Amino acid sequence: MDLPDLTRRQLLAGAGVGIGAAGTVGAVALGAFDRESDAPTTDLGDEESRRLAERFAPVYYFDAFEEWFPTDPRPYEREVDGEPVVDGFAAFDGYTERFREAGEPPAPTVFYRVVGYEDSSLAAVQYWWYAAFDQFSVNFHWHDWELTQVFVDRETAKHRRCRGCCRSWGRTPAAYRSTTSPTSSPATPSRRPSPT
Repeated sequence: MDLPDLTRRQLLAGAGVGIGAAGTVGAVALGAFDRESDAPTTDLGDEESRRLAERFAPVYYFDAFEEWFPTDPRPYEREVDGEPVVDGFAAFDGYTERFREAGEPPAPTVFYRVVGYEDSSLAAVQYWWYAAFDQFSVNFHWHDWELTQVFVDRETAKHRRCRGCCRSWGRTPAAYRSTTSPTSSPATPSRRPSPT
């Protein structure tokens, strides 16, 4: 194949393979896959879990044009081989119909899980929310689960670290905020789904 016969797609594919191979070799050489095991965790009791989840509950901000808010996926489940599976068409159609009828996002829901680290006062509070659809500028997909994690020192009742998605889409950033970690408020109102 002569160089002028290369298409842009072929050139990019070749470059992608080369970069991917170099990245993998570099990661192995630098020990990226050599890691110690995670610290053992234990589920906290229901009362303490709920208290921490409510205390550090995130406030999610959405762009004024957002249509796909956190919702409860359970109404769209069906059973496949004895396991509950969320049906993509049922979720998309059901969410859209319920939103149109009510004029507001249906069933705002955020799920949480709290675990404590053994031999430590540190706890991880995970907030999971489901969107039936995610329309992004270069991509769209069904069944979008988002995660925000807050690491809390149970002895001081202060958050130590937060992990999650914080990107600016248009005019309104998506960010984490709780009563113990104030941030500046964007111009649009927030929605704060209650943990279930």
